[in-house]
Amino acid sequence: MNEVSYTPIIIAISNIISVSIIYLTSQSTAKNVEIKFADTYKCDVFCDVNMIQTVLKNLISNAIKYSNYGSTIEIIVSDYPQNHSFIQIAIKDYGVGMHPNEVNKLFRIDEKIVSSKGTNQETGTGLGLILCKEFMDKHNCPI
Repeated sequence: MNEVSYTPIIIAISNIISVSIIYLTSQSTAKNVEIKFADTYKCDVFCDVNMIQTVLKNLISNAIKYSNYGSTIEIIVSDYPQNHSFIQIAIKDYGVGMHPNEVNKLFRIDEKIVSSKGTNQETGTGLGLILCKEFMDKHNCPI
């Protein structure tokens, strides 16, 4: 909707990820889901911290939501393969997954949003991913 201000600064990506993980500790603890983040990729990024934290919190929260009790989520930072001026953040879970037809509808406001329930009957609207897409577009980065 282009109504959120974009205010980028230079900050360590590990700080943004760590704060996002801390924010979701109670959600991950409730499902006994371990979040693994090996802070081995040291770099600063130029980004809007609030936007990137919102994206990370949404994606990690979704990973927890669709993970089974006692599962693991891994957060991996690496060079972006197509452009080494960028980094790539992967949030890897071992949850229930999605049907390929549903994957094609992600990030599209023109598609009917049907958010499936999480493994513990958690609910959502599907709008979080659309917001994530908008925030990443503001950074000229793919999601």
